[in-house]
Amino acid sequence: MLKTSIDVKATIDGTTITISSSKLMDRFFTARDLSSIAEVPFFRIATVEWGYGFIEQIDGKDSVAPIPTDSTGLETIVFENTPDLSYINNIIGLRCVLPAGAIPDGQVKTVSALSVKDAQGNCIAISAVLPIPVTSDRLLQFDIEIHVDVDEDA
Repeated sequence: MLKTSIDVKATIDGTTITISSSKLMDRFFTARDLSSIAEVPFFRIATVEWGYGFIEQIDGKDSVAPIPTDSTGLETIVFENTPDLSYINNIIGLRCVLPAGAIPDGQVKTVSALSVKDAQGNCIAISAVLPIPVTSDRLLQFDIEIHVDVDEDA
């Protein structure tokens, strides 16, 4: 049986951080499939949004909330940019970097999620972490692998 899955590794200033949850949205599968039969293919991974979302309080502490597969994006967007894309051995790779200097000097922004958008601006994947305070001197990187149509029996 074939399946598509997502795997995410993240670092801040070179130190590994734990990704609490990552999901491909229903839109990823629908758009990819419709594009494959269209006269002019239209599905393309385009941008990522860094921001805040999918955090809930449990017993007074931050916790990552479940990510519904019909989510449309993040509550608050801190920064948007274009990931580096690759495709090797049925793996779509996205290197997503929130570079040092992206946040203005003297400001602190809280990042808890990354939303991947297609060329039409639709959310196609989300990864969430516990809230991270980000300043102008911090570099945050998410490396996303979307394993496309992998035989789960192999």
